[in-house]
Amino acid sequence: TLGDAVGAWRAITALDPTDIEAMNELARLLEMTGRWDELVQVLERQALALNVPEQRAAVLKRLLVVQRDYRADRQACLALLR
Repeated sequence: TLGDAVGAWRAITALDPTDIEAMNELARLLEMTGRWDELVQVLERQALALNVPEQRAAVLKRLLVVQRDYRADRQACLALLR
């Protein structure tokens, strides 16, 4: 099930919090299942782990869209833009 897959990818990211591929897969599954709060946490961790400015910017843009469109969190959006 998707829940089992989320649990498996979450376990992998717990073992290696810098595993970008695992974070990508976990984020994809969380988005598919509408688990927005958890997705925000993963995207925030992913943004911190990335060293390439273009990749980091892409993750922050995705985070902004999630905050705006699915969580309606204006304060979080403003904080991201600062």
